Amino acid sequence: MTINEEIEDQDRKLCWIYGMQSREFFPDASWTDIELVLQTGWTRIRRDSSIDWRQARPHVRAGWEDASPLGEPRTNAAGRLGGSTRSADGI
Repeated sequence: MTINEEIEDQDRKLCWIYGMQSREFFPDASWTDIELVLQTGWTRIRRDSSIDWRQARPHVRAGWEDASPLGEPRTNAAGRLGGSTRSADGI
């Protein structure tokens, strides 16, 4: 998955939060099963964001993957929050 760094931080954070919250709302769904629902939802919630789903998708998925199915933050092998090396801040 490639994450486009050219989008604004505010947009990237909105995408990531949307992915995290979506995982909490759909804890038993796989990304494949829920992606179309999230795409439709993104169109509704993006507010003033100029980025479309194609641009938002990798950031939403990063948030989805960083969230545990139970809505609790995952920790990586180093014990840090976040299941991957990606975050809303790109760290």
